[in-house]
Amino acid sequence: MDAVRDHDDEVLRVGAQFHGEIEALADNRWCSALLRQIRGHVDRYRALVAGRRAGTTDHVDEHRAVADAVAAGDPAAAEAAMTAHIHRSAALAEQALRDAETS
Repeated sequence: MDAVRDHDDEVLRVGAQFHGEIEALADNRWCSALLRQIRGHVDRYRALVAGRRAGTTDHVDEHRAVADAVAAGDPAAAEAAMTAHIHRSAALAEQALRDAETS
């Protein structure tokens, strides 16, 4: 992700791949079913935020924190890192929507 951080489409592709790997590792059928139900919404918000993340490293750092916690076998740290990532992404999406309303 760090290598493609300046390209919105690649950030989206690699980010989706990363989240798919986390989903596969979790091996939780209930969560997978829930994600399938909301995937369209999530993808729209990811696309909305991608332009704001392009050229930055915050998303790289956030994903790295999740991956490091998973690799360390620390579920509490993985949950905290993913929660922080989701909240940051939600805040960026909310700001993008506000900006779109005023333009």
